[in-house]
Amino acid sequence: MNKRGIIFLGFILLGISFLSSMLTSEAIKPYTTTPEECNDGCLVSDKCIGIGQRLMINDTKYYCNQEENITLQKDLGLDCVENYECITLLCGNNKCIKIEKEEITKIEKTYLQKVLEKIKKIFFSLKPTL
Repeated sequence: MNKRGIIFLGFILLGISFLSSMLTSEAIKPYTTTPEECNDGCLVSDKCIGIGQRLMINDTKYYCNQEENITLQKDLGLDCVENYECITLLCGNNKCIKIEKEEITKIEKTYLQKVLEKIKKIFFSLKPTL
């Protein structure tokens, strides 16, 4: 594989890694055993969870809010500021919203196309050195 191919492959792997981290990122704080050690989070069963981290208690979804309290996640159409406040994990125009699977696929494809176009521009702008 030539130098351009290696660079191109590196950019593709970087883009995939970035997409993966965006889709799976979540606030995680270390476990602690005392309230004094749980700064900027919520203490749940002697464990500190970060603001925005979600949890399920008896089949009900909750999250740790900005005020460091465990709060019930919100249903569709309710007011929100952050995605994690909503059961759907999507807050748009300050309301909990839902995007259908087809729309998500379209958004992912559009983003991936933009990433690949940028990689292509970089790749083809390189001048071969002899």
